[in-house]
Amino acid sequence: MTATREQPEIWGSVPMRNQHFTGRESMLNQLHERLIGSPEGTLVLHALQGLGGIGKTQLAAEYAHRFKGEYDLVWWIPAEDDAVTRASLTALADVLGVGSPDFKIAVRNTLEALRLGRPHARWLLIYDNATEPDQITEYLPAGGGHVLITSRSGQWRYRAIGMEVAAFSRPESIEFLTQRVAGLTSGDADRIAEALGDLPLALEQAAALQVESGISTDELQRDLTERGKELLAVFNENPPVGYPLTVGTVWLMSVEHLRTNNPDALELLKRLAFFGAEPIPLTILTEAQHVLAGDFGEILNKRLRLRRALRNLDKVSLAHVDTVRNTVQVHRLLQTT
Repeated sequence: MTATREQPEIWGSVPMRNQHFTGRESMLNQLHERLIGSPEGTLVLHALQGLGGIGKTQLAAEYAHRFKGEYDLVWWIPAEDDAVTRASLTALADVLGVGSPDFKIAVRNTLEALRLGRPHARWLLIYDNATEPDQITEYLPAGGGHVLITSRSGQWRYRAIGMEVAAFSRPESIEFLTQRVAGLTSGDADRIAEALGDLPLALEQAAALQVESGISTDELQRDLTERGKELLAVFNENPPVGYPLTVGTVWLMSVEHLRTNNPDALELLKRLAFFGAEPIPLTILTEAQHVLAGDFGEILNKRLRLRRALRNLDKVSLAHVDTVRNTVQVHRLLQTT
């Protein structure tokens, strides 16, 4: 990609730019290098993965706004629901002049137009909140463009160039909170960030609560420590502008998925919640099999069953399993829910 313009010829459904977007500079630069630095005519499929509320969608939206001048077409596709994904691609077909009353034909025409690069060779599609790779593979284009995917599923690391989106660094958290809440000191911002584990969506919800209610940092910190579940319920009552879901809602959806599809993983998550927020050596679990009885002891005693439970926690980003260091980690805020 060479020439740039101020605005793509086609700009579809991209969320408004977040005026409070903070940090992530190295990630944005790395993402840009990976996408723009690819050979001409090569499809680049890149996935932003991580815990719900970690900021994947905000990062993708900021990328689209910041580098929009390098594309002729930028199109945002909600990818969690099959029907909505089809509808978005069907709408793009109309814009490209290849629409059809039959959505299957319209989607096929869209993907073919993108593959051929006609009339737009420089394009970026963003599939937001995608589920498993197999569920949207048929909606992914070929050709020489860029595809950016946000997903809570760890399975994308096997299908695309992956980038794990982590919590804010502490300086990023402090910068975000102090610009969001007038008069908040760096010290108070540090205390809030510590209590919320630097989770961007939780920081946004806490900041909104302070701005709207005037709650002090002391009160907020005390409520997080003593009544974490109740405070998250308050967060859920007031979703922040620009964020489709709250922290509690995102995690509840993932928990319900485990309850239905892998109860062992849910039982394991309940036990991991009693540990600290630091990485937990997996050897603790294997050693515990000798002293724990009952159904949970049965899970620990069967290696394949335990591995499957860990894999499912990692798959829905409710825990991070590090196979190199042989550890598992649960976000501190998730432990309070």
